[in-house]
Amino acid sequence: MWFKESALSYPRLRDLLTLVAVVALSMFLWGCVERKFTIRSEPPGAELVLDGEPKGKTPQTIEFMHYGTHEVMLSAKNCHRLCAYAEVKPPWYEWFPLDLIFETLWPFTIVDHQEFTFQLKPLGEISEEAIQQRVKELRERAERYEESE
Repeated sequence: MWFKESALSYPRLRDLLTLVAVVALSMFLWGCVERKFTIRSEPPGAELVLDGEPKGKTPQTIEFMHYGTHEVMLSAKNCHRLCAYAEVKPPWYEWFPLDLIFETLWPFTIVDHQEFTFQLKPLGEISEEAIQQRVKELRERAERYEESE
């Protein structure tokens, strides 16, 4: 032949270069899943403690990495303190093996935003008679305790 064969005419080298090109291009197509959940309370403005860490007042949006159950404590003026759990469940595109595709190869950003609303119970009004009755009960209990010693 009067010309040299090109390097791409060898099947193995061509396959190797194709593989390298695909890997290089896929590095620019990293998928992304944004995970967040919002804690709301009724009434709004309650102090939020999530998994033992203070997070501020509700409503509060929190970004997270892993799905699962979170401990929620809410407290507000004139309301009973609420201790509950928020179970953040993975959507279908986070199930194995689909998560591999959507986390690495999907070229768009997916937002998973879940919301939880908790109802705080108001403190009941206590009458003067109820307070006096409770004081009387506690005094009698204290006197019995002193007599038993």
